[in-house]
Amino acid sequence: MKDDEIKSVIVSDKRIIDFGSRMFEKHGKDEHKNIYISQKLRELGRLVKCSKNQSLNSVDELLCTNNWDCLLYTSDAADDSLR
Repeated sequence: MKDDEIKSVIVSDKRIIDFGSRMFEKHGKDEHKNIYISQKLRELGRLVKCSKNQSLNSVDELLCTNNWDCLLYTSDAADDSLR
């Protein structure tokens, strides 16, 4: 994985690491799935990075029901940053 700000967000979020571990347990034996897993982790990392503007610092905070509007706004912002 590319060593950048997104990677540091991924490494610092326990929920993203747990998600990656579960995906690797499920798909790790397929070599081409490693790229897929990395892409999914980076997507979550970009989402958390964009959410820091809303003072939300982890996937757990994004998934709280009282932060639903922030999650929707952040997902739109993360999608726009890719374009």
